Amino acid sequence: MNHVTKRNSGFAPRERGAALVVSLILLMMLTLLAVSTMSTASLEVTMAGNDQFAENAFQLAETANEQFLQTIESNSLLCVNEQNPTVCDVPATAVPEMGGTFQTQSRFVSDNGGCPLSSEGEVVRFDFELQALGNSSKNALSQHTQGWFFCAP
Repeated sequence: MNHVTKRNSGFAPRERGAALVVSLILLMMLTLLAVSTMSTASLEVTMAGNDQFAENAFQLAETANEQFLQTIESNSLLCVNEQNPTVCDVPATAVPEMGGTFQTQSRFVSDNGGCPLSSEGEVVRFDFELQALGNSSKNALSQHTQGWFFCAP
């Protein structure tokens, strides 16, 4: 007859399942680490997106500024108008590929400055102030203020 004898493993009955508890604690720690890492990565993606929206707004304002200066170059007699300084402003213009708009608003400042390389009273200097606005997604806004002048007899 075969006798199977039971061997004592040397573990007390209360120590059974300790590996399961240790494994569950390690699994919980790894899960918390993974969730924390994903949360940090998600925050960094959001921050990078917001930075891109701000950069787009900046570039849109610069584009508005350039558009306005090109308009002045081609229509200087029309644009230099102290009674209606906004006649050559760039209206709100959509730029779909950047997800935003740009526009300008100018105002007349004074006409009492002297022009460079001109005799006193011969040429009048008209000073203006230009605000170029760029607005992109997520309400990112960039406003650039620039002075400009035009000399005329």
